Amino acid sequence: MDLSAIWLCVSLLLCLAELVLPGQVSLGLGLSGLLVSLLLWAGIASTWPVAALATLVLSIPIVLMVRAFCSWLMPGDTAVQSTDEDGALEGQVVRVVETIEPGRDGRVAFGDSSWPAMSNQERLEAGQLARLHMRAGLVWVVVPVDSEDLPAPLAGDHPGLKPLP
Repeated sequence: MDLSAIWLCVSLLLCLAELVLPGQVSLGLGLSGLLVSLLLWAGIASTWPVAALATLVLSIPIVLMVRAFCSWLMPGDTAVQSTDEDGALEGQVVRVVETIEPGRDGRVAFGDSSWPAMSNQERLEAGQLARLHMRAGLVWVVVPVDSEDLPAPLAGDHPGLKPLP
């Protein structure tokens, strides 16, 4: 079996490997191998070192072109969204579930869970309302909320807060 036939068989196997290992790399390598097998058959490349070098040189642009073509042919779903989850929560009113003293952590309830919280200003008693100011690592920094600071519907019961047990 001559070198061009061997190169053709290996190239076809690489192209078929794309069915098992998707990613367009083996398809690109197989297509560059097919081109080199044509060069071998035509007599332009006559030895295996020249064929290997030609395969290496051709494979990089062909793999890049195959990947670009497949990405154009089958575009993926993309969405650009804000990843600042804390920014959406800052300013929310929460209920203190464990007393927070200045310099010592307590806990606040928000949603279905409680979070560690601290206050730099004053002591916050359990049951008191507070506002999420910022997050320092895993601990929320909260500030006290007076009922006159809340909008009218929130001055009584806050709809987002669950009652204390």
